Amino acid sequence: MSKRSKYSADEKLHILMENLEESKNISDICHTYKINDSTFYMWKYKYERYGIEGLVEYKTSKKYPKELKHQAIIDYLNGYNSYFELAKKYEISDPGILKKWVKRYNGHRESKDNAKGMSLSMTKGRRTTIEERVEIVQFCIDNEHNYEMLLK
Repeated sequence: MSKRSKYSADEKLHILMENLEESKNISDICHTYKINDSTFYMWKYKYERYGIEGLVEYKTSKKYPKELKHQAIIDYLNGYNSYFELAKKYEISDPGILKKWVKRYNGHRESKDNAKGMSLSMTKGRRTTIEERVEIVQFCIDNEHNYEMLLK
C-alpha cells in the first residue's frame, strides 16, 4: 500500500464493487470510507480504463513532459474542461496534480520536465514604482493582457 493512500488496490476495488455490484449510494460509500466523491469517481474511471492495475499507486511519482503540463494548464484556464476531465484527457494520475500546476502557473512559476513539477520563477523580482506599475498595467491592457509581451 502506498504512503499516499490509506487504501490498497484490493480495498479500492472492494469499495467500488459496493456501488457497482451492490448498488449502494456513492455518497453513503464515501461517507463510510471517509473519501471524497471525486476520489471515488477517479478510482472508478481508472478501474474501468485500466482494470485493477489502475488502482495501484506506485512509490515513485509519474513524470509529465513540460508541453503536456502547459497544454493542460491552458485548457483549464480557457475553460475547456474541469480538472477531472482534463486529468482523464491527458492521463494525469490525479486532478489535484493539475490543480497544483495551475496554482503554480498563476503564481508566475514555470513548469519543468521533472516529477516535482514547477519550480523555476518566470519573473525576477524587483521593486517597482507606482508609475511603473501603472505603465505595466496600461501596456497589458493595450496588448490584450499579454504579460509575456512585456518581458520580451
